[in-house]
Amino acid sequence: GSSSDMREVVLSWQSKLKPTLHDFTFSELGFALEIKTTTSPIRAHKLSDLNQFDAIKDLSCVYFGSLMIEANLKGESIKDIYSKILVKLEQEDLATEFKSRLDASYGSFKSLSQKKYSSSIKAFKIFDSLKIPKPIVSGHISDVNWTSNLEHLKGIQIDWLLEQIKNSG
Repeated sequence: GSSSDMREVVLSWQSKLKPTLHDFTFSELGFALEIKTTTSPIRAHKLSDLNQFDAIKDLSCVYFGSLMIEANLKGESIKDIYSKILVKLEQEDLATEFKSRLDASYGSFKSLSQKKYSSSIKAFKIFDSLKIPKPIVSGHISDVNWTSNLEHLKGIQIDWLLEQIKNSG
């Protein structure tokens, strides 16, 4: 992606420096993106915050990104991916910003997992968050945890979403 695309993604990542309901907030484009990862052999995610699926303020919608990964000794660790991202971001003077957001969210580089995982481009799908199965909760109930199976849902084509972003900018 272009330098401005990389800058927008890094600055849109909320991290624990700016705790919000969503992982990425693209205010100018009017949407947020919440990303979850699963090691399950089916597209199922353990969830615990009903509010993460709601649009807030100036956001018209929230998308839910689902990434399926599997343990693989020949795969990459979070540290490997972090290092690759830093190299790319150092060329764009974004490395310091990325490091501070990652450190706030996950601790120092030393604490990142070295367990190896793999995935494929088919392993990532985007969904309209309003279609994510969630429990119906009545008043006076808190701390709800559930597993949401997304196997039956039709995902949003990434190309379509990118086109919408491009056309709105």
